[in-house]
Amino acid sequence: MEGCSLHPETWFIYNDNSNCMQLRKLKRQQENLRAVLNPLRERDWPNRLQHERTELQKITATISEFKQKLDAITNEVRLRTEEEQELEYGIIILEEELKQLEDDVNDAILSEINE
Repeated sequence: MEGCSLHPETWFIYNDNSNCMQLRKLKRQQENLRAVLNPLRERDWPNRLQHERTELQKITATISEFKQKLDAITNEVRLRTEEEQELEYGIIILEEELKQLEDDVNDAILSEINE
């Protein structure tokens, strides 16, 4: 077991270089995993993940609500634009009728004068 250091929790003995190398490799992997997992545990990752999911659901609901409001406003603008166009068309028709009436009155006055 030259150069092989065993921790107290090790319950079996390695007696050749191959096993010793495997033990060192496993210990490095274990250290790497602990280096990754311990900070996650310290940060209470499952609760943070759940909190992030809850926040995502709230944001998604807010976005959906804004989309519905935007659709309603867009529809209202479309209706008001159509109404405006109808009113403008009505004004044009009335102006043409008024001009025709004025022309008819002017023609009647001229015809009375000429008679």
